[in-house]
Amino acid sequence: MTGKIRRHCLVALVLSALGIVHWLTLRHGHEWGGDFAMYVQCAANLADGRPYAETGYIYNPEYPTVGPPTYPPGCSVLLAPVYALAGLNLEAMKLVMLVSMVLFLWFAFLCVRRELSFGISIAVVALVGLNRVFLGDANAIGSDLPFMAILYLTIFLVQKAYDTPAGQPPSFRLFLAAVLCTFVAFATRTVGAVLLPAMLAHDLIRYRRITPWAVLAGLLFVVLAAGQSVFVHSDSAYLDQYNVGLGVFLVNAAGYAKEMASFWHNGYSKALGALLFLAVTALALLGYGRSVRTRLTILEIFPVLYLLAVLLFPGYAGRRYLQPIFPLYLLFAAHGLNHPWLIQRAQWRRAVFASLAVAVVGSYVSSYTQLELEVTEGVSKASSVEMFDYVRDHTSDRDVLIF
Repeated sequence: MTGKIRRHCLVALVLSALGIVHWLTLRHGHEWGGDFAMYVQCAANLADGRPYAETGYIYNPEYPTVGPPTYPPGCSVLLAPVYALAGLNLEAMKLVMLVSMVLFLWFAFLCVRRELSFGISIAVVALVGLNRVFLGDANAIGSDLPFMAILYLTIFLVQKAYDTPAGQPPSFRLFLAAVLCTFVAFATRTVGAVLLPAMLAHDLIRYRRITPWAVLAGLLFVVLAAGQSVFVHSDSAYLDQYNVGLGVFLVNAAGYAKEMASFWHNGYSKALGALLFLAVTALALLGYGRSVRTRLTILEIFPVLYLLAVLLFPGYAGRRYLQPIFPLYLLFAAHGLNHPWLIQRAQWRRAVFASLAVAVVGSYVSSYTQLELEVTEGVSKASSVEMFDYVRDHTSDRDVLIF
């Protein structure tokens, strides 16, 4: 068996193990929340041939943060075949989330492998897949995991497309695939649109001019997005939520900084988790700074544009909005460990690496003792089912319910 085949087998083994871990986190039922219900209803509409937006939800523009009239169709498109085959089976739909999780980890590995050694790339993917913030995510039906899968597939396609000699155009086939995936990311979560300016900025920096393929990418995306807006789903309701200003930016920055620290929480001591967060973040900033000084690619551009979009959006969503950039955060932390300043101080570097390894493993293991995966409240609880039965039996389709 050659070394390449052994590496492929190891990647498959690691991804399978991570998939099994996340499969073991699946539980019966579903927590409260309108997001999953909207995705499922839209999936049912697609499967049954009804208009996508025919959900019964009455949008209130005076209170837009509850949610838009419909969500982007990407997640519902994935759920529609499951609904057509299994009906309103939430457990079957969670398998779509599980597959999305494994694909996300695989595509993230493909992206970071181009930057890091094989062993470190495996470690990065394991740290993502086993992080307490991601465990249990497959138990929630929504767009987060499908979006992250298509996000990292898009980044990988951009990397491959521009894997050409200096001055030569990108691979047209891979470039076109990346543009189409950019639209799919946008059609899954609206913030996926930032992939387009990230890709165009990458192209502009590389060729120092506006290229024909960049114009093609912009036009193709606009046509596809316009088609979605006219025929399926419009994102215009999100504009009702925007109140862009310095206040929103600062409040979100403080909130998301705390949420980023929660990725390193050990379940007991917030102070120790904060110290670990500061240490890893310092390495990530060190690595990012070095990367920016040597080159600017989609890996360096996308997280900045994404964070800017998140920080300016009043609809605060906690760690959910930080999960998509966590693999890149770890990638730059790994680059930080390879910074020339540390390379020249081999003993310090070994001490930093060993200390971080012990701290991270200890933090992860400790956090598992405090995981709460059971769905104690939600739509499958007996009292919830009784309420649903009452509404179905004692109200008409034209009644307006305030819940």
